[in-house]
Amino acid sequence: MIQNIRIKNVALIEEATLEFDKGFNALMGETGAGKSIILEALNFVLGSRADKSLIMSGKDKMFVEAVFSNLSLECLNTLNDLGYDEEDLVISRTLNQEGKSEIRINGNLSSLSILKSITKDLVDSYSQHENTTLLNNKNHLLLLDGGIEELLADNKIKLKNLIQEKNETKKQIQLLCGNGENRERYLELLKYQIDEIESLMPTQEEEDELLERFQVMQNSEKISSTLENVLEFLDSTQFSAITNLKSALRGLANIREINNDFLTAYEKLDSLIYELDDLVSLLKRQSRCLIFNESEFEAIDTRLDKYRDIKKKYGQRISDVLKYLEKSKIEYDNLINSEEKIKQLEEKIVAIDSSALEICKEISNARKSYAKKLEEAVMKELSYLGMKNAKLSFDFVQQDEYNQNGYDDVEILFSANKGEQVKALSKVISGGELSRFMLALKSVIVSCGNIFVFDEIDTGISGETANAVGERIAILSKHNQVILISHLPQVCSMADRFFYVFKTVGDRTISNCKMLDENQIYVELAKLIGGDKQSELGILHAKEMLEKAAKFKANIQIKS
Repeated sequence: MIQNIRIKNVALIEEATLEFDKGFNALMGETGAGKSIILEALNFVLGSRADKSLIMSGKDKMFVEAVFSNLSLECLNTLNDLGYDEEDLVISRTLNQEGKSEIRINGNLSSLSILKSITKDLVDSYSQHENTTLLNNKNHLLLLDGGIEELLADNKIKLKNLIQEKNETKKQIQLLCGNGENRERYLELLKYQIDEIESLMPTQEEEDELLERFQVMQNSEKISSTLENVLEFLDSTQFSAITNLKSALRGLANIREINNDFLTAYEKLDSLIYELDDLVSLLKRQSRCLIFNESEFEAIDTRLDKYRDIKKKYGQRISDVLKYLEKSKIEYDNLINSEEKIKQLEEKIVAIDSSALEICKEISNARKSYAKKLEEAVMKELSYLGMKNAKLSFDFVQQDEYNQNGYDDVEILFSANKGEQVKALSKVISGGELSRFMLALKSVIVSCGNIFVFDEIDTGISGETANAVGERIAILSKHNQVILISHLPQVCSMADRFFYVFKTVGDRTISNCKMLDENQIYVELAKLIGGDKQSELGILHAKEMLEKAAKFKANIQIKS
């Protein structure tokens, strides 16, 4: 519900704060006092078009803030998706003379698109001149489904899953066939890539061996020169390392029997000489193998180029290349055998369509059954609201394609006058009729936790019809919040909270608003009844009307 709204510098309202309550909130006051300005301010903070002409004359900017509490689950989910985890919603919006607007949601700067995504289903607004729901026939299907939402829920989920499966199957077909010429080109490309990789038959082991052999051959001259020098130091001269070590070993042989330390030294040096001999033998063998072969070097270089080339094309590592090869072979086989696979997939789509159409038929039948009941119930309500000759029907047209709501296109057809054929609601209904039509619908379709705003929907009615409108709004407000502007005492008397909007004239004309206490309610209601607030009879009449309204509200039985 709307907990409160704070308005500053909007039209004739310099500053006002209205604390609304659950149930029925009535805005009373003389014509032109500024009641509709409050609703314009509300629409502004909900995201309607920013109009600089609404800024109070002589002021730089206007400001509106609205606080909402007890939010619906849908609204809370929307807020959570957008990163807001608060249970309440605070929206503020500013507009300056340059046309710049600032929007804040729960204190954080936001955009108009985000604001509208949050508020699109927050408030149902109805007036003589504007309706945000009923005049758009795209909403008629949603309105109808709202009365049997639980009945349709399972089938809509099944339909959604089938549509998702169908779309995925279509993507598979597109991948398999596509354009015939493109398909052939793609087959040729895949075949070339597969042949290129398979002709090389790359392995990680071979690449490692080739790289090692290439490194050796590339540095063979340097290696040969180094080995020659090393062998000369170790074993090729009378002053080589091995010669010197053997001389040292003979020296230790003369004293090794003296004690164990000399024996240990002798044994270690003897072992070292053996190891050095082995090392020299190894280096000599490697030196003899260092015969540079130009053709072998070029062959290794060429094969490594091929390795580098396929890794550049198909993956950073040989394992990536092999994965690409496997994927390409599967894709190639699928394309080669695509006719059979496409046939299977197309048969799958036919089966999906068949199942989906059966579900659509079930959904449509449930809608049509409910629509008949709704037509009768709404026409009964319209008769009670003074539209005794009104006719209503839901026109069903089966669309060529189904979606997650089924295949129905639904439009409300209406006639207010006897003898007239029903036509599209948006083309034949007047402002006052539209508001009562909505009221009749909402009286039939049980709803809870919604916010309804009515701007003088009771214009042009009186007597018993006015009583009926007041009673239906009282019923609607039992489990919903209603904010209403009215000049009819029969309607206003049903309210739970009363606000009085009035003008004061000083240096400039200012609209003010105050919440009425009990005695003030009697006075203002008496003015609506007879125009004389001092009349004792008028006050008594107002008290009687309020007592009657209280009894009616106490006995309201909410339909389930």
